[in-house]
Amino acid sequence: MPLTDVLVEVLPKDLVISLIKIGKTRVVKEKRVDQNYAETLSEILKELSINEIVEIIDFLDPVKTSKVMRKLSKIKRSVILKKLSEIVRARVNLLFKFDPEKAGALLNFDYIEIDKKSNVKEIVKLISGHQRNTGNVPTVLVLEKGKLIGEVSIKDLIVSRKNSTAHKLIKNIPHINCNLNEENVLSILKKRSHGKIVVLNENNSVFGVIHSE
Repeated sequence: MPLTDVLVEVLPKDLVISLIKIGKTRVVKEKRVDQNYAETLSEILKELSINEIVEIIDFLDPVKTSKVMRKLSKIKRSVILKKLSEIVRARVNLLFKFDPEKAGALLNFDYIEIDKKSNVKEIVKLISGHQRNTGNVPTVLVLEKGKLIGEVSIKDLIVSRKNSTAHKLIKNIPHINCNLNEENVLSILKKRSHGKIVVLNENNSVFGVIHSE
């Protein structure tokens, strides 16, 4: 069985691709095909240097990055966090506040930011680009002077004219501060079934979106 096939059986495809891109498929032995994901990932990480792990993380989204980081020792994790970009480091630290089984299900970064003056044609183009790159339909957040003022639903975009502007379609969307812990967040979500909440950082910039569905 080819080494890449062995990798795919036990690891997420994007992690396999990242290992291939940095030429590190050598760290996986075929005997690992019968091991579970956690054991396989732990073994691989033991054989990689800190810089190699940082290279892998560059190919992953923050949710998967946090899963990789949880497998590391506290010392190694601390060193690697300092090497990440400020936005990635902040997002990973936020995910660390949640139970590892809930973090990915609650918080995601599938959103795009648009100006309230953007028209439907421009917004649809941004949505298509995001979907093409990630495979996911994003939440459309509307900003004014860099601050969140609401969202535009995909449903409203579909039935609107191409030259209609976002400010005519804006709907309120609740937000919370990224410093809230998991207990606070879950308490808020219980009050808002089938909805979403935007997470803001200390500067009131958008940080991510939490879905209660």
